[in-house]
This record gives sequence, C-alpha cells and structure tokens, in this order.
Amino acid sequence: MVLFRSGRVRIFGSNSGGALGLGSDFDLIVGDNEPPTDVPPLNLVNGSLAESITCGNFHACVVLRDGGGVVCWGEPIASGRDCRNGGVCDPVLASTIPPIEFPPGTGRIVQAAASDENTCFLEALPLGRVICVGYLPRGALGWYQFASSIRSPVDSRFVGLEEPAIEVSAGTGFGCALLQSLTVRCWGVGTSGQLGNGLTTTIGDDEAVDSVPPVIVGNDF
Repeated sequence: MVLFRSGRVRIFGSNSGGALGLGSDFDLIVGDNEPPTDVPPLNLVNGSLAESITCGNFHACVVLRDGGGVVCWGEPIASGRDCRNGGVCDPVLASTIPPIEFPPGTGRIVQAAASDENTCFLEALPLGRVICVGYLPRGALGWYQFASSIRSPVDSRFVGLEEPAIEVSAGTGFGCALLQSLTVRCWGVGTSGQLGNGLTTTIGDDEAVDSVPPVIVGNDF
C-alpha cells in the first residue's frame, strides 16, 4: 500500500478477506505477475483523498483528508466496521464504504495504526485520545473486556493515558502511544517484553495503563 503526495493510494498484494478493497474476489493478487500500476489507484468514498494509511494482515485503513474521517476495509472486526444493525461487512469496494463511527464527542482522527487483529485510532490534539478495536487477548485494547472482540469504536473506551498522545502504534495483542511529553506508554500482552517496561505481564486487563512505569527509551539520539 502506497500513499502519494496527491492523496491517492495504490494497493497491491493479496485480496484475501477483501484486504485490497477491490471487492470479493479473494483469489485476486496484484503485483504477482504484473506491476501494481496495471491496477488503477484506489477509489475512496466520495472521491476523498488520503492523509495517512495503515495495513494489517487482512485489513487496511485510510485517514481521509480535511477531517473526512476514517475508512477501513477487509476483516471487519479488526478494522472497526460494525456488521450489526444492517451494517454491511461483506468484502466490497473501498469506494462504497462509509467512514467509521466513533463515540459522541470524539474529535478529528489523525492516525490509524493496524496490527494483525487490532486497530488503534488517534484523536487530534488538544485531547489526543487513543481508542482501539478488534480481537482480544486481554488488555490489547487498553481496558478490561469480557467479550472476545470489540467491533466498533462506539463500543470501546479510550485508553487511560495520563496526557495527550501524538502518535500510536499497534502490534500483535498490544499497542503503544507516544505522549506529548515524549513519554512512551504500552499496553496489552507483554510476555516477550514487547511492552518495554521491564515486565512480562499483561497491562490494561485489570489495571490502568498508567499504573506501571513508562517505557524508558533514552534521549541519546
């Protein structure tokens, strides 16, 4: 997936699960025996242009320019598309997918970060809040849940950070945020040290994300 300065997006790879936003042909592969330029740039809803992009295993998201919201396609739960109440989650063209809904009062979304089974969204400053959706393990979304997945940001909660975030990232079962003070906070599964806090426990399942020390990354660079 490539974002051009013009805001156009070109996508290539496997369309398994509708990951390319090119419809329901799961056998489609772009770039295996032809250059990606053989396929036109991706059409987004209402002819919108992209501000930023992110890719998971079987889904992708685009933050639209001019406060146009966030559009995601592919695997529905990991991408925050709500299939309930008449919502359409069959693999469809990216140009037909409306922006994702967020909790009332949410400001403009400036970044999306996708992993294999989760996606986190960053709200613009001054609030700079982070909200995540997708499959669990416990703590992966930054708060305790009994469900096996959270399908929509409307059903999720903002991660409990002590100050606004300016960047967010997502990994397998965990997420991290760079805060305004340049502190790094991570949450989710930490069994392999991926949270960077010197612990191998899960954070965010039954305690606040900011209840443990932040990641120490140093300032010698």
